[in-house]
Amino acid sequence: MNDSLTKIFYQTLGLISLTRESLRPNQESGPDKRKDALTEGQKVYEQFIQNTAEKREELETQMSRIFQKIAENLQLGTQAEIKALQERIEALEAEVARLKAEKTKP
Repeated sequence: MNDSLTKIFYQTLGLISLTRESLRPNQESGPDKRKDALTEGQKVYEQFIQNTAEKREELETQMSRIFQKIAENLQLGTQAEIKALQERIEALEAEVARLKAEKTKP
């Protein structure tokens, strides 16, 4: 079923891309034209997927740069800096607890 839907999808794309050629006289028809439509549809689909992947990578790179600039301008800490501060806080809390325990000993 999925294979049939894929073929129909490719044929539809191919027929769309071949529409401009349909205006030409004496064009062949029948099974050969459907095969051409299927092949053309696959090409269009593959180009679309490739272009989409390239654009997604470009967009991710640009967004990463933008977010990095925003973080720098807002003076936000990096994850490593935040983790280091959390560890320092935990160490200080442990020290405070130890000092309180020593103070309460008789």
